Amino acid sequence: MAYTSGFNPHPIMTIAMPLSVGVTSETEYMKIGFSEDYSEEEVKERLNSAFPKGISVLAVKKLDGKETDFAKINKVVYKTEIECNDTSLFDDKEFMKNNSLVVMKKTKSGEKESDIRPYIYDFFAEKIDKTKMTVNMCIAAGNDYNLKGETVLLAMEKYSKGLKITFSCSHRVKILANDREIL
Repeated sequence: MAYTSGFNPHPIMTIAMPLSVGVTSETEYMKIGFSEDYSEEEVKERLNSAFPKGISVLAVKKLDGKETDFAKINKVVYKTEIECNDTSLFDDKEFMKNNSLVVMKKTKSGEKESDIRPYIYDFFAEKIDKTKMTVNMCIAAGNDYNLKGETVLLAMEKYSKGLKITFSCSHRVKILANDREIL
């Protein structure tokens, strides 16, 4: 790996949209600077031999500059498994008809009320049984506005009379830059 120069050198690498604790993913992106020239296959093999079981590199792409600018990330897609008191208390179509969904959102400076509705681009729920459903959502992410899936779950509870989510497990499916997958 290439390192920065100076008093406290560190590896030149960037991870796009690091995951929250407890969230799984099938789509992670990382840029790494190298001090030598390696083939894509060699980088993939070396990383996979170093990673613990269950984590693997699926593809490596050699870049000549800043073709993949992580600052352009604007959306993420999540699939969230939910356990709740009664799935019949939630209607995804009615939920999305709301012109605003105001909830408490955590920010760097604390918590504040925020209307998250403009930042939910796609949303649908699949009811599995009386207490379980899968929620699929495409939401804002990145530098301009970053919405966490957990915040959408808070809005589901707030805007669905009597709904209580008792457990959730989120899985990130896609990261989008300018509305397209990065690679």
